Order: sequence, then structure tokens, then C-alpha cells
Amino acid sequence: IFFRFLFQAETMTPALKDAKPGPARCSSAVKVGDVIWTGQENTGAEEVTYVTQFSSDLMEFTLVNANGETRKATFHDNYEVKGEECKTIAQLLKAKNPEDVTVSFEYFPPKTEKGAENLMARIGFMGKANPFFCDVTWGAGGGTSDLTLDLCTNAQRKWGVNANLHLTCTNMEKEKIDVALAGCKQVGIRNIVALRGDPPQGQTEWKAIDTGFSCALDLVKYIREKHGDYFCLSVAGYPEGHPTVITDNGKCPPEKFAGEMEYLKQKVDAGGDLIITQLFFDVQIFLDFVAACQNIGINCPIVPGIMIITSYAGFRKMQGFCKTWVPPEMDAEIEAIKDDEAAVKEFGIAYATEMCNKLIAAGHKHLHFYCLNIEGPTFAVMKRLGMQVPTK
Repeated sequence: IFFRFLFQAETMTPALKDAKPGPARCSSAVKVGDVIWTGQENTGAEEVTYVTQFSSDLMEFTLVNANGETRKATFHDNYEVKGEECKTIAQLLKAKNPEDVTVSFEYFPPKTEKGAENLMARIGFMGKANPFFCDVTWGAGGGTSDLTLDLCTNAQRKWGVNANLHLTCTNMEKEKIDVALAGCKQVGIRNIVALRGDPPQGQTEWKAIDTGFSCALDLVKYIREKHGDYFCLSVAGYPEGHPTVITDNGKCPPEKFAGEMEYLKQKVDAGGDLIITQLFFDVQIFLDFVAACQNIGINCPIVPGIMIITSYAGFRKMQGFCKTWVPPEMDAEIEAIKDDEAAVKEFGIAYATEMCNKLIAAGHKHLHFYCLNIEGPTFAVMKRLGMQVPTK
């Protein structure tokens, strides 16, 4: 995608003006002072002025061209070699022993280079728990697109964890979607979470712009049209209704919920292979949602999304953002301990474990954890469920 040809130059200005592509070299061999030719349109030759190494084969270069213009670019040695295609999540779920309890983890791209380096290592460590797959989210408008692809590539190529790349379709150019899908194919990523996307940072309401996409359904149709059945597509499901249709009393009006379910069926009928749900704190709400799906002919796998409470402030923030229903007895219990950090963490682990046991008893034996880029709470729940987890 990025990496093409490199050569060594003794002086910067003449070399940049007259540079011609030289022999190929891997990014790990590049150092400050090298002149590289990326092959990207309108960039030409550029000098490497700074190198940040995330792993042995994943690096970020600060580059300057002959006009003195600076930019950053991520390079991965594996991008030039087509990766071994992973199995799709649909294939894995279909082939799994129905009695086995399996898990998957979701991560988000960190904001700092050090955070990205730490997360890459954590994905490898958590991969020892044998998750079926891991998700990596995609920033609003594609703001983290390069890092999301890098993290997914690293998960799959370095750690052997099937990657499920989040892809949003609104507030960004169609070309960026095409580049992301091409990049996934290049490295063998076959799993995509097709989403509309959140409002850009600083905005509270989502507004469509003229990019050809107005919703996740448009993205599902587009991927199927352009790529056939190469990608396994996950779509989002909202057991309580999308936050935009939940009223101030925490409930979704029946007529609105019926519309939500019809839209979900359209996404599945257009090519969605499985549903991953929004978080919830009442298992019965999830079970009622599954029944509602079956009643209108949705028969694909439905994976419950589990969020473990780790702090009182984080819990209330997420509750407000997602408008998630909180059972009164749960609300009262967490209010009583809100100033005791350790007690809140223990409550969160115990409550999530109870939820998981109820889901497993009801026959839902794949659990998707929104792990917030840390392994501790998720591994604690898994241990209480009798599952094996790695130790450092």
C-alpha cells in the first residue's frame, strides 16, 4: 500500500530533485537520512527525518520532500506480500462445538504512539486466550484508518488472531473505503464490521454529507457489489433500540423498535453474516431481542456484546452515551459503592460473570467483550467462567 523503493543519498536537495526509484528494501532496514520513493501520487522522493518503530516490521516515518513539506506515513513489511487469508467469523461460528464457550475481544486505536505500541503487545498477550477474533474500531470519518488497519494486520500476521476491522462509511470519501477494503484484501483480512459511524469529534448529532453513503445498509450493499462474498460482514444490533430512538425514560417506543428491527433485517438480507450487539445490562432484554429477530426471519448468528464496569464514572458516561437500561436493583447497588473504587471493580466483574452465566445457560456460548484495551477485567470474568487465561 505504502512501501515501494528505497536508496541511500548523501545529500538531501539534489537527491530529492533528481531521485529515481532504487532497489526494494524492507522498512526495518530504513534509517534517518535515507531517501525513499513511496510511489504515492504527487509525493516523489522524500527524506526520512524521524523513525518510530512499533514492532519489528511496523514503523512510522516522518518524511520531508524537496519543497520542505513534512508528513508522516506508516510502513509495514508485510503489505507488499499478500497475507494468508484468515477464516471468516461465520465459518468459525458454524464449525465450533456448540458446547464450547468461546470469546472475542474489541479494542480501540490509542491516541499516542506509545499507546499503539502497548496495545499491539497486549493483543498478542490476550491472543494466548485463543479468541475467535478481535475487533478494532475505526475513528469517525476514518480518522484512525491507517492505525486500525495496522493493528488488524499486526493481530493477524504477527499474533495469529483473526481480525475483524470496523469500517464506517459516512463523513468520508468513498475512495477511502475502497483503499481500506483493498488493504484488507492485500493482507488477508476477510472480516469487516460494517457501520454508519459516530458524529465527528466535537459534534453531538450525526448529519449525512454527500458521499454516496447515508447508513450502514449502503455500506453492506456496496461491499457486496464490489467484492462479492470475499468479506464476512458483521452488522450492529441494538437490543434496546438505537440511542437516537430511545426516549428520556430509557425506553424505545414500540413503533420505533419495529422500525429498528426492519432496518436490521434489511442489513442482514443485503449481506450481513452476523450481528454483534450493543452493550446491555439486562440479559432478558438481549433474549427478547433474539426472539424478535427470529420472529421476523433473521436467522444469522447473534453475538452478545459485554461491557464490564471498571469505574463508576466510566459506567455513567457509557450509560448516558448509549442510553442503556440499568435495572433498578443494579443501579441502587452501584450507587451505594460509587466512592469505593475497588468495590466498583469487583461489582463489575461479578455482575458481568452473572450475565455471562445466564447467556451461556440460554444457549449463547460466544461472548464478545468490549475490553477497553485492558485484559484484567475480561480475564477475571473468563476465569470465573472456568476458562483458561494466560499469565504474565
